[in-house]
Amino acid sequence: MMLPGHQLGLAVFGAPGLGKSYLLRHFAENLHPRSDTKSVEPTLRPVVYLALSSEFTLRELQAQVLAGMGALHHGWRFEHRDLHLKRLAADLNVRVFIFDDIQHFTNQGRVRCGRLFDWLKYLLNDLASWW
Repeated sequence: MMLPGHQLGLAVFGAPGLGKSYLLRHFAENLHPRSDTKSVEPTLRPVVYLALSSEFTLRELQAQVLAGMGALHHGWRFEHRDLHLKRLAADLNVRVFIFDDIQHFTNQGRVRCGRLFDWLKYLLNDLASWW
């Protein structure tokens, strides 16, 4: 469980070409790699790295987060994607989501940008209660 005062997010800013994306991918893939368990348990993914495209809808973002955790598109229904996402994150022991190029949220227009950030805040706050 998150303690009061702990941050749920971190933003890394800098000029293009500095290697921010490289460092984020390296952190996710090499410092916190997926670990395969020997039992029937799913592969653990403490860090999920997601490179955002320049334009996307909330539904596309949710699908991308699910795909980043290795969820297949069959077996879950669109109206339950948030519940599925949270359950899968708990099962995989996800502790960090890395959204690379998060500035693309602001490319979506004012209303959509607000919805995307509201959903992200909701997701992180809700997941924090599971940890």
